[in-house]
Amino acid sequence: MNKLTFIGAAISFVISTQAMALYIPGSKDITINDGNYRNLSWDGTKFSRNGWYGPQEDNEVEPGASSGPSIQAWDLEAFYQKGNQLSLASGFDLVNGAYDPVHRRTFKSGDIFLSTSGSKSNFDYVLDINWNNLSYDVVKLTANSQLASSSIFASSGPWSYLSGGTQIESGTFNLLDSLTDAETGLRGGKHFLATGFDLSFLGEDIDFIASYTMQCGNDHILGQGKTTVTQVPLPGTLSLLGVAALGLFCRRK
Repeated sequence: MNKLTFIGAAISFVISTQAMALYIPGSKDITINDGNYRNLSWDGTKFSRNGWYGPQEDNEVEPGASSGPSIQAWDLEAFYQKGNQLSLASGFDLVNGAYDPVHRRTFKSGDIFLSTSGSKSNFDYVLDINWNNLSYDVVKLTANSQLASSSIFASSGPWSYLSGGTQIESGTFNLLDSLTDAETGLRGGKHFLATGFDLSFLGEDIDFIASYTMQCGNDHILGQGKTTVTQVPLPGTLSLLGVAALGLFCRRK
């Protein structure tokens, strides 16, 4: 192996390692089933329990959604949590959306909805996402909030926030694209990862359900997690730290 080849391989390894680090270690897959599947579905060659309409979420779309060679372009694959940071993985292009030749239009990427009541359909907050500049507003929803339902598969729930509610804060996130199966541990060939949605605004030790779908609702992904608790040092630990500091002070004198 010549020097240039070695350097190229090293760079490739670093990039791959950085991508995998977003999934392991420290990140927890919090994906849960959306409850919309068929016990037996067509996997392209035969009926099986884990075809494209099956109970899994990776390599799955909603029953009745278009299938075929481009079906990965509609696949929503996983929610991950690390601390209070939420991440979303998909085969669907989160920034540009995906073109549907049947309806002859491009369907857009949606917002992330959050429930703290345990509901999978009634939401308390939304991350109103601007996918083009990688930013979002956190909005507390009210009875007057207007949400847009998925245009084809309404069972996938709301896909976009329209108006109403109270903006709490704003944030930014990161996006990786063209990730491989080997880098992500997912299937399908090409993957997108949006990471860095901060859920600290929910408070400590709060159970939540996250929901995301695209404009058409071809797929729907849910995640269930709990925000973290700030660890406060025990009184004994504080005393030991004080003794250590005093000893260091006396030694310096």
